[in-house]
Amino acid sequence: MATSSTVDLALTTIRDADLPHPGTDLLECFINEAADREQAAAYLLKSSSGLAAFLADWVVLISAFTSENVDRVCDRAVVRDIKKRDGAKCCISGSGGSLLDPLIVVRIFPETPKQLSPPLREMLGACLPPYLRDFALTAQTGDSPQNLWLVRKSAAAAFSQGYFQLRFKGTKDYIVTVHRTGCGPAPPPIIDECRNSGKGFFTDHSGSGIAYLYGPSCSLLVQRLPFGLYLKKKAHGGPENEHRALELVRQHTPITVPRPLDLVSDGSTSYLLTSALSGCHIGLVIDTMSDEEIADFIRDLRRWLTQMRSIPKTVAPAFEITSAVGKGCFDYRITAGTEYDWDRGDFFGPFKNEDDFIDILRCGALPDVVHRGGHEVAFTHGDLNMRNIMVTDRKLSGIVDWENSGWYPEYWDYTKAHFVTRHHRRWKKIVDKVFAELGDYRGELATEKELWEYCF
Repeated sequence: MATSSTVDLALTTIRDADLPHPGTDLLECFINEAADREQAAAYLLKSSSGLAAFLADWVVLISAFTSENVDRVCDRAVVRDIKKRDGAKCCISGSGGSLLDPLIVVRIFPETPKQLSPPLREMLGACLPPYLRDFALTAQTGDSPQNLWLVRKSAAAAFSQGYFQLRFKGTKDYIVTVHRTGCGPAPPPIIDECRNSGKGFFTDHSGSGIAYLYGPSCSLLVQRLPFGLYLKKKAHGGPENEHRALELVRQHTPITVPRPLDLVSDGSTSYLLTSALSGCHIGLVIDTMSDEEIADFIRDLRRWLTQMRSIPKTVAPAFEITSAVGKGCFDYRITAGTEYDWDRGDFFGPFKNEDDFIDILRCGALPDVVHRGGHEVAFTHGDLNMRNIMVTDRKLSGIVDWENSGWYPEYWDYTKAHFVTRHHRRWKKIVDKVFAELGDYRGELATEKELWEYCF
């Protein structure tokens, strides 16, 4: 009988095989995205063909459900019935159609999988529940109403390319989710009209719709505006700190960052207006970048971080560790590991020295887990992750979101990058290689991980 150790063993087997990218990620998806992970893990482990052959079959199976062409239904009577059932609105975006982007009826499951060989059908059954496997493979899927939905033409194209995914909640219920990571360098515009998810039903898709009023950003507190502008709203001094950080980076380095245009406050809330940067977040393309492109990215980001660390500290000379404006530090890692104090608010410090900073990181239940001192203090971004680093044509092109920046111990950007993104192995390897020539911070990361495991 399969147990959780079966899943662990399967994942370990995949990772130890050291398959060329993206083979490891694809096989992990077979396990992690399966309806029954233990069943999928057991199926992979009992395969006698070897991982390379298993991967080849998995790619064939994936390809059977993927097409660059939209699987459109043109029968007028069918289109009329589905349009009436779905309320003349797109089941993905929740909006109506237009002359340039009309509503069309498309198949959810293509007809191709009916022709799958018995071994591939068996593989499909290992990762899907029986009702969904049968739904995908039998004649019921063809042009039956259960397999058809009304969507905008652009949404259908984005769905076929993987930007929207179906996550099944039962025999009829599903959730449509926006998948922004790894699909490609230029997400279609309809992605920006949709929030993260919406739910519907196979027998009646009218419950769907994930429309977003304006183009969203990666944060609910940041609004994309017309004319290439962004507005950040915060109920504390974060925008003030980010405004100053952007000025410092632009003044002292060639790093590409947004231009700070205006900063206003009504006493309780601050608003920061900045320009936009070209390109996309690296998280959108990281899974499709070649090893050579990743190597270039690592080199370029390391050079930028070296330049960033050279920014001189001219504020609050009595304190070593401060924000970019020389005040208390705003940092999600510290906030998450500390009991909230309403008098203090969201800010910590400033700190006279590293010893004072170490004290705020301590956990009373783990008295022996303490950071060592003696580090250099350097200007730090404070939130390096796949959302905040921009690429254009798969090359590093900018860094955004500087509200956590300030002068911190030299290892802070490294451990924070691991804190924010803990499960994307390719990104973590990139982080390790970027910082390998900046300092050996493995001990600091080990200390942080012990604190994270207990506190979070």
